[in-house]
Amino acid sequence: MLLRIGFYNAPIPVQTDLYFFELRNGEQFLEGTPANLREIGPFVFNVDRKREIIAWTDQTVIFHEKFFATFDQERSPFSINTRMQTVNVPIVASLGWTNYWLDKFKIRFIYPITQHAIHIIMRTFGENLLEEIPISEVLFGRKISIVTVFDSLAASLRLFHIPFPDYTILWESFGNYEIVNSSFGVMDLFMGHWFGPLEHYRFNRPGHHKMNEVRSILGSRHYENYASPCNLIKGLDIFHFGLHDQGQSFEIYFQHFCRRIKFIRKGYHWNNGLRTVRYEVWPFLFNMRLVENRCYCFGDRKLKECDGYTDLAGCFGGLALAFSFPHFVGSPHLNHDVYGLRPQWSEHGSFIELEPTLGIPVHAKLSFQFNFILRDLPRFGPLSKLHECIMPYARVTVQAKVDGWLQL
Repeated sequence: MLLRIGFYNAPIPVQTDLYFFELRNGEQFLEGTPANLREIGPFVFNVDRKREIIAWTDQTVIFHEKFFATFDQERSPFSINTRMQTVNVPIVASLGWTNYWLDKFKIRFIYPITQHAIHIIMRTFGENLLEEIPISEVLFGRKISIVTVFDSLAASLRLFHIPFPDYTILWESFGNYEIVNSSFGVMDLFMGHWFGPLEHYRFNRPGHHKMNEVRSILGSRHYENYASPCNLIKGLDIFHFGLHDQGQSFEIYFQHFCRRIKFIRKGYHWNNGLRTVRYEVWPFLFNMRLVENRCYCFGDRKLKECDGYTDLAGCFGGLALAFSFPHFVGSPHLNHDVYGLRPQWSEHGSFIELEPTLGIPVHAKLSFQFNFILRDLPRFGPLSKLHECIMPYARVTVQAKVDGWLQL
């Protein structure tokens, strides 16, 4: 049964639409004005998934998986050669990593030294916080020679017995996502590399777990940074939701999201002749006013500083990456901090319709946004007046739908 419902391959066609946020007022942004953004897209990809089983246990199956993507220019209204102004991802990533590890090792007293060193490195390599590049480089990456210099900086710190991590290793492993030849692109994070090991349950055990529910990732049952119970790795695989009644709510797991995503039952629908149950994403997923969400806020930040997004640094080696609803829908304090967003639940919400007996998805749309955390950055040169914010970078919408009429 597990093989038939699409364990090895995606059981229904999957399309991923990527949207990017162009910064329209770069110079003013560096002078302290809020970012004025324009969304560009979609850039459409057809996606498939492969899995290779490593081992079986009495209760679980252990495997690696890889996602593949093919760009569909015919269904994409923009060419991938379209140019856009955006944040310089390697620079933002390196600054974020530096902050994260200085905090983690309790060595922020050397922050002024690293600020000065980073300033010199940026000037030497002619790197700026903003850059204008083609979408193709955003998607598929560009060579980043500056990384070797950042690694030299880390090596210098280690001479003083400061256990700073190797930047090259961070770039190449990147939370188990490979980045080769010092090249960074969105697709490097999500596609084309084997990820794992992952461990899923093989059978239903009422009151404990469901078939195809995740048990562990990379040998761990807990996420880094989050407090209990948010740090527990669990949730259903997005291609199967357990046999029989799925209940009033369930949580899904998807490794790129680095947290559980809760869906609420909304009633029955008819989809191509098949009676389905519709679930919609819980609209309070990132609301820090709710006690059950507060364990996602870590470090010395106040709850209001964590409201509206989840910090994914623990999954991506310290990268200052934030996960949120598209256009910060439901979080007005964040979407008012930048210009150009148009949050609408009808467009930016997520839902899953499934056949309840077998637990197979018939129609699904998952829509979320990845952002850079431009807060607590070193204050020097081009960063001295920067308007701090959660900066939208890419919106990802994954859609899957069974074609044709179905009957059971």
